[in-house]
Amino acid sequence: MAEEAIAAVAVVTAAVVADKDYDSGNLKLVAAIFKNLNVNYYSICLSLNIVIYMKRSIFLAVTAFMVAASTNAQNIVNAVHIGTESISGTARYRSMAGAFGALGGDPSVMTDNPAGLAIYRGTNVLTVTPHWGFTGTKSKGTEEATNKDNNFALSNLSAIFSYRTPNSDNLVNFTFGLSIDRQYENNSKYNTIIDGGSSFGEYLTNQANNYLGGTLSPSTAFDWHNEGTTAPFLTMLAYDQFAVVDDPFNPHAVLNPVKVYKENNKEPYIPYKRLYVNEETRLDHYNISGAFNINDIFYLGATMSISDYRSIQRTEFCEDYDYDYMGSFVDYNNDVEFKGSGIGFQAGVIWSPFDSWRIGASVHTPTWTTIDEYYIGSMLTDDERVDDWTDFSDSWRYEFSTPWEYQFSAAYIFGTRGLLSFEYDMRDFTTMEYSHNRSYGLTDNFFNGANDCIDRYLQAQHTFKVGSEYRITPNLSARLGYAFSTSPYTDEALYGNIAASDINQCYYETTKINYQTLGNQYYITGGLGWTGTNWYVDAAFMYHHSKYHAAAYPGDFAPTEPIDVNFGEKNFDVTIGYRF
Repeated sequence: MAEEAIAAVAVVTAAVVADKDYDSGNLKLVAAIFKNLNVNYYSICLSLNIVIYMKRSIFLAVTAFMVAASTNAQNIVNAVHIGTESISGTARYRSMAGAFGALGGDPSVMTDNPAGLAIYRGTNVLTVTPHWGFTGTKSKGTEEATNKDNNFALSNLSAIFSYRTPNSDNLVNFTFGLSIDRQYENNSKYNTIIDGGSSFGEYLTNQANNYLGGTLSPSTAFDWHNEGTTAPFLTMLAYDQFAVVDDPFNPHAVLNPVKVYKENNKEPYIPYKRLYVNEETRLDHYNISGAFNINDIFYLGATMSISDYRSIQRTEFCEDYDYDYMGSFVDYNNDVEFKGSGIGFQAGVIWSPFDSWRIGASVHTPTWTTIDEYYIGSMLTDDERVDDWTDFSDSWRYEFSTPWEYQFSAAYIFGTRGLLSFEYDMRDFTTMEYSHNRSYGLTDNFFNGANDCIDRYLQAQHTFKVGSEYRITPNLSARLGYAFSTSPYTDEALYGNIAASDINQCYYETTKINYQTLGNQYYITGGLGWTGTNWYVDAAFMYHHSKYHAAAYPGDFAPTEPIDVNFGEKNFDVTIGYRF
């Protein structure tokens, strides 16, 4: 096949350089062979037409059409978004900030350290946990803006069956568990206003001119009906909406009509930007677990988790200039939906050298997930030649593996009065990876750029948890907890200070140009628990704070500074359990 490719390329490029007609069969053969390199037939046509026009060498021609179609579709921001989880589960688990790795004895340990299921000794348990969440965001642009939202969900539903083995010399009991856990949920919205600074109009102009490269004609390169174009969709929207227009003094360039108008009238060019983002994200795990108790000293467990992931992100962006001018604004809206399902495993051990001490460790494999993405971007200006919005839609399917995670924990039990528990989690975001889906027709080479940036600009996220419980009466307990998580981004990626050549692979994807990077997080938790003969009820309150850095568009074609977005979430959970 490789020999056929070389021969076909040689025939086609030789004919082009000699100004002769080239055989379409040879061209289609080249296209078919390079399809696995993400180079399509139209990309080849465009590159060869450029060669005809510029009379360049054969080697430059081959390089041109191979590079033209190597645009990115995935980035590290979406990778972090898919790979992020939070402290979620039963009310008791939340009220102690999830510090249950060595403690066990709660349904939520199925996805934490499943060895903790073996703490149950011959007891069957059914639980249900409704959840109420109230979110608020504060964004700090030129003006501070506040938004609120709320949601109701089922945080946990579980069934645990524990069987004693009295005839065994070492195996004390075996425990089997089933559960549905909401591992992550985010229903939030924020908006910001930025007066002055970088301009989206200049961003569009610079991106368009970068693509034209001083050699292509805008009317051809940005023509929707030109099947040979590989221009970025954003530049085609901008050209169609007259947000960028032909440069009358350069047939291979465009200019920003608003900026030119302002300069000609000696008026200041001051963009006024507004960004509104609304997100609804959930991640559910369906778990099957088993655990063993060996001599009340060693506890071993494992879980298989099937994940169900969905995220919808809606963005509205507007840049105003001057209401007296016909090109006074550019509106850009974007909707993106992620849907995926996958499978992952957790395994753990707890060692209890003394009745009062427990030491635990667990490992979580990646969740190997198939992701489907759906995008639509729309642009509108108030130019009198514009009738309606111009839309661009796209979709992708690929495989994605979430981070490896390692946990280490310890717990001390004060007789029947209380306990203190500690846990350290290390979630290594550098181990995430994009790969191709066989049904979509790409190869793993297509994702090399995004995977390389995952290695360079992400890092391990460290989470420290501490939880406590004190038994006030034989039936009533009080609980407190605290957790802190570091950012999965390096400082350069967190604040947008990365190499210009990597900006697209880090922040830009298909129609989605806005982004937000996750900083540090903390959790403050507390709750009460009442225990009866067969029934028990736990109540929990959790305050979760996250800091993000957000931008309306990347800074590769116009300098932009991320704004601070503070996300606060107040969660209320009630678990009702029945023992039998």
